[in-house]
Amino acid sequence: MILEVKCPNCGSRNISATVGRNNYIYFGICLSCEHELSLKERVCMGSSVMSKENYLLDLIGRSKLNAMSKLECDEHIYRITKEDDTNYIITDDLNFDRVNLKIKDGVVVSAKRG
Repeated sequence: MILEVKCPNCGSRNISATVGRNNYIYFGICLSCEHELSLKERVCMGSSVMSKENYLLDLIGRSKLNAMSKLECDEHIYRITKEDDTNYIITDDLNFDRVNLKIKDGVVVSAKRG
């Protein structure tokens, strides 16, 4: 599939590249800085600007790996607080810049700030 992606070198979105699973590039070149996007170079897919509440709602229903990849690309801090029947021990500090995820059967069922 051919998608527009963000150049990791200059930040331009003026490129088209063949992107595979987990946002890894198979071929591409930036038309602004001529940076060649090499095999297995990770890039962040463009995301639309949305409210914090809608951003969290958008994570629900995504696969664990897809949600983690999106959070990393958008430079958010996150942690998994519960996965299936396992509750993880977490620090008691409140951090509104962090996203707490609950996962069930590999799918995000809850995403909250804190």
